[in-house]
Amino acid sequence: MEPNNRPIAGEAYERNTISTNTFQIWETTVRLAQIQTLIDKLCLATCPDEAMICFLQETDGQSMLDIISDDEEEDDTEPQLRGKSYLKRMIQDMYTRPQMIGTVKMILYHCLTTMAEKLTQDIKFRSENAEFFDDLELVLSRMTDEAAETTKREIMQYLSIAKKRLAKRKRVRDQQQHQEQRQQQLQHQEQQEPSSSSSPSSSSSSSSSTTPTPDCRISPPYGS
Repeated sequence: MEPNNRPIAGEAYERNTISTNTFQIWETTVRLAQIQTLIDKLCLATCPDEAMICFLQETDGQSMLDIISDDEEEDDTEPQLRGKSYLKRMIQDMYTRPQMIGTVKMILYHCLTTMAEKLTQDIKFRSENAEFFDDLELVLSRMTDEAAETTKREIMQYLSIAKKRLAKRKRVRDQQQHQEQRQQQLQHQEQQEPSSSSSPSSSSSSSSSTTPTPDCRISPPYGS
């Protein structure tokens, strides 16, 4: 490194460097775009076989099982648990015996969408806590390599747990919001039903009250 280009401390150093967190956000965003493109091609049935084969070669069976595995304790509903168990068995079968192309595409779709969701959560987490990651990088840069690696590994383990808990809370919050919206819709429908049911009777009563007018008299059914 030339003497005039050595890193300088403080704000000038921050202006002339890209933090590791920013670089990882960029890398994750590129990976997410690639996965989303593959998902779109799968949905449009235009995904070439080479792309699927490449993905399968890069991802072994255990990795695919890890992708769809739950982050923490199982708290999903019963149908979702059965669906995940069935998908896991299909992944295991895919690596032990030949499968129909439709089955492989379905497995890839579920794995890719789950992976895309996790990458999106990672980007959001790193973006919202960018200042923390930048401060962490600065602190680690002042440590020895061994101490920095150990400290970073321990901190990342705690951060991984924090991300999983945040994702779990988000799922619970989304479910609650969905249930509240559903209840509001049902209440709105129930409120509309009495008014709609009473409207015919009111209209009939109003029509009956207006029948004996001079212009609308009906002759009594007497014989002539």
